[in-house]
Amino acid sequence: LELYAAGNVVLTDHEYKVLSLIRVFKDDEVRFTVGASYTEALRKHQDASIGTETLPVAEWSGNALQTALRAVVQQVEDKQRALAEPAEDAAEGGAPSRPQQGQQKKRRGGGGKAKKAPALNLKHALSARPSPVNGLGPDLIEHCICRAGLTRDLAVDDALLNDMDKLEHLAATIRVESAEIHRRLDDLDQRAGYLLLESSSGESDSKFYTGFEPVLLAQH
Repeated sequence: LELYAAGNVVLTDHEYKVLSLIRVFKDDEVRFTVGASYTEALRKHQDASIGTETLPVAEWSGNALQTALRAVVQQVEDKQRALAEPAEDAAEGGAPSRPQQGQQKKRRGGGGKAKKAPALNLKHALSARPSPVNGLGPDLIEHCICRAGLTRDLAVDDALLNDMDKLEHLAATIRVESAEIHRRLDDLDQRAGYLLLESSSGESDSKFYTGFEPVLLAQH
């Protein structure tokens, strides 16, 4: 039972070969489907997420975070540039065909000018593939951000990327807090946890379930 991301229920045999599962997952690096090895798929997913060079926890530093965040920013800029190129090509080569016009409108969210992409925030950047701490998962990453006295929505801009004191403090917090959370998980004496609830909108006092955590994290 996977209680992260979109969630999943996976049935394997004694060798962890997948016999059945609810959600099939495939990308360029990972094939997570019936017949695949569950442990091998997890290993490939972690390698793809963290990158070709996996940093030990003790080596997570401000410099490593700075390099990773710059790589994420570059990825976002490259994607934005790639989306803008079809419109520029059409302007240089004449009026686009009707199918091309439809594709450009979809990219722009309709007619008119292209929408400006939202600013990249710290949580999303640290959860992206170039990040050395990506393997912690978005929830634990957000916990560490909170413990460092920062916010998940902090913009990843030049001010942050050039603030080495802040990046070193964040890296140190990630090292300490990730180790502490894993220690607490290992020391759990019983199967317990926290159901996360949110109040419904309007005048009703009812609440609805949003998630489960074995250890209560700082953002809750």
